[in-house]
Amino acid sequence: MGMPRGSSTDEAQPAGTGDPSAAGDLAPALAIPPWLAHGEALAGTSFRAMARRLPALLGAALRLGWQASRRDTVLAVALTLAAGVFTALGVLATRGVAEALFADGATASAYAPPCRHCWPSARPWPRGRR
Repeated sequence: MGMPRGSSTDEAQPAGTGDPSAAGDLAPALAIPPWLAHGEALAGTSFRAMARRLPALLGAALRLGWQASRRDTVLAVALTLAAGVFTALGVLATRGVAEALFADGATASAYAPPCRHCWPSARPWPRGRR
């Protein structure tokens, strides 16, 4: 069957316990990744400070994209703006449809819960819906 659990000398010990040299082979895996090095500084940054830095960051990103490929940068910006316009049109169209649906009030009573104890202000179900 082998040795009982916990009797092996090669088992890794939990962090913070035992011999500190035993975790030496785990140190590279536990190192802070480069993309997270400034995480604490970012967490303490105010919204105003982020808003002040945003134009410079957008400019740097556009310059980098422009250097890489002018055509792709123009295409990406144009398609992003088009997506924003179409999203706004979709929201407006959905709002118009919802207003037309709920305009006469009959639809709201059709979706009331079946039990007045579940929602005291609810109207009873319309006939034939149970």
